Amino acid sequence: MELTSLLERMKMEHLLAQLDGVCEHAAKGDLDYNGFLTQALEAEWRGRHQRGVESRLKLARLPWVKSLEQFDFDFQPSIDRKQVRELMGRLVRARHENRLDRTLQQLAYPRVLILDELGYLPLTREEASLFFRLLVRRYERASLIVTSNKSFVDWGEIFNDQILATAILDRLLHHATTVNIKGDSYRLREKKKAGLLGRKPKPVADLEDEEHEEEVGAHA
Repeated sequence: MELTSLLERMKMEHLLAQLDGVCEHAAKGDLDYNGFLTQALEAEWRGRHQRGVESRLKLARLPWVKSLEQFDFDFQPSIDRKQVRELMGRLVRARHENRLDRTLQQLAYPRVLILDELGYLPLTREEASLFFRLLVRRYERASLIVTSNKSFVDWGEIFNDQILATAILDRLLHHATTVNIKGDSYRLREKKKAGLLGRKPKPVADLEDEEHEEEVGAHA
């Protein structure tokens, strides 16, 4: 049975598409059988991994795909750039330290749950209780990303229960990395550059004075 037929039956479509390139690279590198097999399986794994990432992004229904390379750190100087880079460069560091396979396994296991704008609307006691149960289920088992415009001291108002808020923060912050963003809205930066925002409205007294001057001028 031909190799291509075997790959088709085994559904190794990514390796099948790159087979010529893998064989050529192995020949130029004078690889032994073990080295060739490793490269071939790596090609299939990378293809499956990339397809999995694309599938999960599609299921997440994120409106845009953004990367850290696109982020303007100069606009938000309150963010610790080194801290964010450290989080982003974890795989790179692991590769240099020959721990890439182990680190990939650690990162691939948990599924990430993202909760955006927590506290935009206050939660009922039932909703707050359900959130706490969800957090307990994922605590030290799966990853969670939470964004909020509320300070931690205000979370008692979000959950309508200070004791519950304390219990939630106790678990949420235990292994967390907190990124505190201060300053103006990132979304409105272009409007401000264009001078469309940032103009302070005139005080009511000034408006009344202008109207009074117009009336005096009209009577005169």
